[in-house]
This record gives sequence, structure tokens and C-alpha cells, in this order.
Amino acid sequence: MLVPFKSVLSALVLASAASAKVVEYALNLTSTYSAPDGVYREVYLVNGSSPGPLLTCDEGDYLSVMVYNNLPVPITVHWHGIHQKDTPHLDGAAGITQYPIDPGSSFHYNFTTVDQYGNFWYHAHLRARYQDGVYGAIYIKPKDSRPKPYSSIVSDPAALAEILEKDSNPTQLAVADWYKWTSDAILAREFTYGIDPPCIQSFLINGKGRIVCQDAGAISAAGTWRQEGVYGAAGYIPNFDSQGCTNITLINGFTGADQQALEAPGNSIQCAPSETDREVIYVNGSSYMVFDLSNMGGEMGVHFSIDSHPFWVVMVEGVYIEPQLVEQIYVGVGHRFLILVETNKEYGIYGMRFASYELAQIIEALAFLSYVPDVGQPFRPSDNVTVYQDIGGNLVGDFTLFNVSIASPFDTSVKPPTGAADHTIHLLSNRSGVVYFSLMEDGSRMSQDMEISEPVLWADPLPDDGVIINPGIKTGDLIDIILDNTNLIAHPIHLHGHNFYLISESSSENFPYDTVADAIAADYAPLNFNNPPYRDGYSVQTGGHIVLRFIADNPGAWMLHCHLNTHLMGGMGVVIIEDREEAIKKIPKSYIKTSS
Repeated sequence: MLVPFKSVLSALVLASAASAKVVEYALNLTSTYSAPDGVYREVYLVNGSSPGPLLTCDEGDYLSVMVYNNLPVPITVHWHGIHQKDTPHLDGAAGITQYPIDPGSSFHYNFTTVDQYGNFWYHAHLRARYQDGVYGAIYIKPKDSRPKPYSSIVSDPAALAEILEKDSNPTQLAVADWYKWTSDAILAREFTYGIDPPCIQSFLINGKGRIVCQDAGAISAAGTWRQEGVYGAAGYIPNFDSQGCTNITLINGFTGADQQALEAPGNSIQCAPSETDREVIYVNGSSYMVFDLSNMGGEMGVHFSIDSHPFWVVMVEGVYIEPQLVEQIYVGVGHRFLILVETNKEYGIYGMRFASYELAQIIEALAFLSYVPDVGQPFRPSDNVTVYQDIGGNLVGDFTLFNVSIASPFDTSVKPPTGAADHTIHLLSNRSGVVYFSLMEDGSRMSQDMEISEPVLWADPLPDDGVIINPGIKTGDLIDIILDNTNLIAHPIHLHGHNFYLISESSSENFPYDTVADAIAADYAPLNFNNPPYRDGYSVQTGGHIVLRFIADNPGAWMLHCHLNTHLMGGMGVVIIEDREEAIKKIPKSYIKTSS
């Protein structure tokens, strides 16, 4: 239950909110010990639960959220995907836009949702602590006038009315990876012993999960693409343990690490199954259901499907798209989708399957879509259902995977500016050690000390740091970010403060030009100015590239980083300075401090 409070809004917000509704929440962060997947450990809670409560408002409202930190550690909260127009100091990135909220202290976030709608989320943004439970969903109900894709899917007025009602209040479906240890304990081992912790203990679905031990035959069969693809190319056939994990240091070039010190999957730790409850979602007579499907984890992207239920993907990261009818979708870390499911199947129970499709581990979690009233645990899928994927996320028939590359906005007026950019930023995902990562071409890494330093947004002078990019961007400039990937794995990249157009991507080559203008002159085939995806996160593939284009319409200091927490803690992030002097003018003086 949300805790009400009487907020005191800043003069800036009060002036701007004269014609908008202010929606108030209070989030109380606490610590307890529990066993969400059957293993007892410390867990961080938001208002007594994890995930925390759903925050909702109408498009154009102000969200006013007081965060009370009653955890034993400092924290901040980032409003993932919310642009923070005119409130750059409330983005929630520790050391970039604010000091950490100390234990026993509070912090007031208040920001507009003008020109944004759909599915977002909030999470801790200091160290990797959101993986301990500090996360939850945000849903901004779209205006009635917002173009929606549903009439291109159904024509029956009654069906359309039901879908639009569900669209305003979608069912939450959040997956998060879960470890035996707290994130701080993992990071301590990671950096003390030089260990890459590539494997998890379980997945939690809406905070529920269990440890499942698969037989060796099923794991081996599901690992075919790993054996014949990346591993086979390296001349190594992986040996998966009983939790589906393998030791990737044997192929990533860093074989000296003491993997045993982590005491985690992949280190010959025998799988011990648990019998905790799984998430069950009831159809309850609905003809259609709309799910807000999101990955709130920190390490594992998943392939998702629902037995016998194809579904329409209608929104990506707060933007309605041209709908696609598919049986499976890849949900990378930080990515969010709205999916429409026609619930017209036979009376029974159907598996909702989440399977890791990452390099190091074969692991699956189940939730259930039930046409059967609550009969108590245990649940299992009905017989004679169509299963679309195996425990490794591989499609097992002639089924369709969502094509993220053509997920263009449903509103065809949303298109990128063409021509040459005012600024081109070149980035390169690279790795200098087992636990050290970078986005800079010279290998400069974001320091963990930055999180507790004077925030970059108002620091005077600006810190002399190799990951702070300050090319003189002014409001209205057109920016291109060219990001090449030479690493062994894909990286889910997230940009704060903006949506971007994905105007070029490849899974097989780095961007072969210095600028987009040069690529235009050469008629480079992957360029897409007609109908590119428009979002706040995207994965750059191994050996490939992405080119992100956005308009500098939001003065501030904005992070761009890999959303795999171990990579971010290893330095894989940058800060892009955008018209900082103008941003500072928007910050109430009470927020600017010279010490924490």
C-alpha cells in the first residue's frame, strides 16, 4: 500500500503544473531477509515489496515522489526512460545529477510527463543495488488522442473497447535475475578476486521464482547454438553445470581468474532445487489481455513466449509501434514492451516462459497464464499445449521472433532529421580485463568513485575525467553517437534524458565511416531515415555497430551506459554534457550542495 504524504513542490514545478494534475507517491526503502526463490538472503524492499508498487498517472501529469531511504546503504532512484525535461537534477544518477541519499534521509523527486506515455520503470542507480530489489514499474496512461495501433488488429467495436480499457491499465509482467548474494557482496568478490560473474541463481517473475535443476541432456540440447556458434569458433565445447552455467573465461581470453572464489553457478556448485511459489496470472473471462513486459534485471536478457498464445507487440519503451504478430520476443536488460494477447484458448494452464539467451547460461523460469480459477500451488502447464521455445530460448518450430529492427513508431510523423549532424561522438565497447569495461576508444573507464563525488551536473570546475564528453553541444543541435562493439557479447545500451532514432545497425561489421554524412554520400545500405526504431535503449551486437541520432533538446548531464550491472561497475559508461550552463539555471538552489 502506498504511503500518502503532503509534498512541497518547488516553485518551478508549481508554476509549470498550474494546468496539470500532480500525482503524489511516497516510496519507503527498507531491508529484510527472505527467500523469494527458496534461498534466504538480504532483500531490499519498496513499500514492503519487490517489485515496488506500480506508479501510474495520465500523460501530461506531474509525478511527485518522496523517497525515504531506510536501507543500510546510500541509494538514489532513476526514472528509467523519463526525460526529466527542465528537471535534469532529478534523473537519479548518483554522482552525475545528485548526491546519494544517505541512510535515514529522504529526497523529493518531482517531474513532468508531458509528451511521454506508456511503459517505464524506476530503479536504484547507485552501484548495482537495484538488483537487490529496488525497482518497480511506471505506467503513463496515453491521451485518448494518441494514435494507437489496435484498430489495425481488430475491427469489432466491443473487442476494441475491451483492448483500450486494458491498454490504460496493463497487467505487469516483470522478469529480474537473482543471485545468492547481495549485489555488494558480488561486486566485492568480483573486484577482489578478478571474477566475471556471468551466471545467476534464478529468475524472479513479479518477485516470485524458484531454483530449477535441469537434466544434463536438456541443457546440452538447448546449448546447441552456443556449442556450434561462439564456442565452436573458439575450438571449445562448453561443459554446463547443473544450473546450466559454463565457465566463459575459457574463451574470453582471461583464464587466470579464481572463479571458485565467487561460490556461484559455473563453479561446480551443485544445483539445489526449491519449491517456492511461481507467478500465476488469471484470465478471469477476458477475451484479450495487455501485458507490460519488462526486464528489470541486471545481467540476463531473455527470450519470452506463452504456450499456444501468439501475441501482438504494440509498444516498445513508451512508443506505440507498427504491430507485429509473433510467438517469441527477446527482452534485453532494461527493455520494455506492451503486448496484446488474445485469450481464447481451451480451459487450462499455459506456461509463460522466460529463458536466458545469453552466452554463459542455459536457465529458464516459468510463470503461468491460467484459465482455471485459483486451485493453489503447485501449478504446471496443461497437456497438449504448443511450446514455442526450449529451456535455452531456442525456437522449436517454424515460429516467429519479434523483429526489433523494424519496430518503427506507429505515428508515422515520428521520423529522424536527415543530413549531417552537428556533433558526432565515437564510442567503442571494449574490455581491458576480466572485470574492466569501457565505452571510450582510448579505454577510459567510469570510476565507481564518481558515484560519491560532487555531481557532474553542477560541479565547478567540470571534472577532468576521461568519460565526460563535452563537445560543446547546444540546445537544438543534432547528435550522432556511433558505437562499435568488439566484445564477445552484446551490450544493452541505455541513454538517459532522451529517446533516439536507431538510424544504422549491423551484427557483422563496425560502422565503416567517420560520420553519418560520409555514409550518406557513400549510399551506405544499413542507413534508415524512413522508419527507424525510436526508443531509449538498444543492444549492440558482437562485432557490430549501432548509430543513435537524437536532438539535443534537454540541457543536462546525461549518462549513456551498458545496463549489465557488472559491466557498468567495471566502467562501461560515459557522461554526455548538453548545454550545461542552461541546465544549471533550471536547478533550484536548494538542490545544489557542495558536499553530501
